[in-house]
This record gives sequence, structure tokens and C-alpha cells, in this order.
Amino acid sequence: MPKAVRKVPRCQNCDYPLETEFNFCPRCSQHNSDKLTSFWRLVVEVISDLFSYDSRFAKTIFPFLFKPGFLTNEYVAGRRVRYMHPLRLYVFVSLLYFSVFSVVVGRSVKDESDAADVTLNRVQADSVRAQLRRNLKGELSDTDMAKVDSALRVVAKAKDPGLINMHLNDDDDEEDHDDGDGELNRYLRLINTKGITENQVLDSLRWERNWRNLFKARQGIRLANLKKNEFIEFFMGKISLMMFAMLPFVALFMKLLYVRRRRYYMEHLTFMLHIHAFTFLVLALALLYNYYADSDHAGWWATLLILVYITVAFRQVYRQGWFRTLSKMFILFMSYSISLAFFLLLTLAVSALLV
Repeated sequence: MPKAVRKVPRCQNCDYPLETEFNFCPRCSQHNSDKLTSFWRLVVEVISDLFSYDSRFAKTIFPFLFKPGFLTNEYVAGRRVRYMHPLRLYVFVSLLYFSVFSVVVGRSVKDESDAADVTLNRVQADSVRAQLRRNLKGELSDTDMAKVDSALRVVAKAKDPGLINMHLNDDDDEEDHDDGDGELNRYLRLINTKGITENQVLDSLRWERNWRNLFKARQGIRLANLKKNEFIEFFMGKISLMMFAMLPFVALFMKLLYVRRRRYYMEHLTFMLHIHAFTFLVLALALLYNYYADSDHAGWWATLLILVYITVAFRQVYRQGWFRTLSKMFILFMSYSISLAFFLLLTLAVSALLV
């Protein structure tokens, strides 16, 4: 025989007054009991939540993929409990996409970076040998020059032949120290010097010792000492936050674009969440296909599919003719491109400051 549940006069979660016949709080739905939840009841609640979530996901996935604009219209109409919340759907798909993006793009960048390092070392080594030849021409015999040239071939195997090149150019740097481009080149070479400190950078460049110059020197050395892929990985890790931060601004522009339709701001934001979620899902699949199939054809099909989906979604949600729909989509895409470029540059600058 089950034990009697001792009920409480007020909800322990939200302090709402409860009648004795209430098994659950009418305000927050918490169980009306003065006891801690038992283990078995906890298991039942977890399973119930999982099945409820799975049920919403099952009802969401088909219209999300094949009925553009349907979920936005349902949410605006108030039919929200049966489907996944737009924000939850966006977060779920965006996490999936940016995880795939980080892995696939990160590996591609690493492969290209390794290949570029080999080429760069060869080019820098050739440059060092040519410069030494010019500097020593006329001072050594042909036999000695041949020996020097043979010895310098080890530079091609050095990790950073550019450091040798930096010291060979010291005299030239003194001449163009006051020139803007020359000072920039000298700064870039100095911060790449192994073991150099910010004070040594300031002294070499004859910069005043203030917090701004110290910060430039310190941050430059820190960036130069990063491994090839560390900054790229750090930057890519911030893109997901950047996209999320940009959505409210895009929704605000949508509000201005459809100001005569008298729609609420949240309606535009919901629409943006849905079409971005679909875009991220398609791009994630395209990235995976291109990476494992060693192809680049999926990108074109993904772009076409996304454009068709967004066009149909605009028509279904805003209910305007083709001319107005396409015109406003064009204006939105132009504004979106500008906003995306601005936020990317801002994210790049912040990443350089925080890395």
C-alpha cells in the first residue's frame, strides 16, 4: 500500500497558496509534497522529461526540414508546447555546426599551414644565401664563397630562417627607422625574435615607455609565440558567440524592413532563429561531405538549398508577392553581409586582445 503524501499549504517552489486537493502547483507544476523527491520518482521524472523532449523533437524535425516558415507561424500563433523552442533548436544545431566547423576547418588549416611552412623555409633560406652572397661578394675568393654557400644550405632545415635574415637587415633597418613601413617591418621582426622582452622591443624601436606601447609590444610577442593554429582555433571558438550576438541586430533590421506589417520584434527574431538553424544544419552536412569525400561540390548545392529554403520561408511568414519578397531579401542580404563583416572584424580584434 503506497504511503500517504503529506501536502503543504503553500508551494515550496513559488509560494503559491495550495488547496488540500491539489497534487501539483497550478503556477509552477511542482509536486505538492513536503518530502524530498524519492529516487524512483526522480527516475520517473527524468524519463518523462526525455520522452517529452523526444516527442517535441519528433514533431519539430519534419516541418523544420521540409516546411519553411511553418514553425515560425506556429510559434507566433501560440502553438508552442508541441514543438522545440526556437532558441533551443538554434542552440542545438549551432553547437553541432560549430563543432563540425572547428574540427574540419581546423584540420584543413593545419594541413595547409604545414605545407606553407615547408615552402616558406625554402624561400627564406634562398633569400638568406642570396643576401650573404651580395654582402660578401669581392671579399672572399670563389672557393671560400662555395664553402659558405654549402654551409648555408642547412638554413633550409632551420625552424625560423627569418631570424637570420633579420640580423642581416639590421643596417638597413637603422636607415629606414623613421619610415613608417620600415618601422612596422622592424617591429614584426623584433616580436618574432626568440626570448625578446617588451622592453627590448621598445628600446630597439626607440618607443616611449607608456602603457600603450608596452601593450603593443607585449601582445605582439604573445601573438608571435603562438603556434600556427592556436590563434585560428581561438578565433573560431568565438565565432559561435559572434553569430548569436549578431542575431538581435539582424532581427531589428527586419523590424525596420517590415515596419508597415506591424509585427512584433520577437516574431522577426523567431524567424531568424529558425532560418539560421536550418542554414547551420545544411552547412554542417556540406562540410562533412566535402571533408570526407575530398570534394567541394556540396558547397554549391548547400548554397542553392539554403537560398530556396529562405525564399519560401519569407513567402510563408510575411505573405508578400514575389517582387517584394525578393527585393527585401536582397536588401537584407546586403545588410547582413555588411553586419557579418563588421562583427567578424570586431571578433578578430577582440581575439587578438584576449588570446
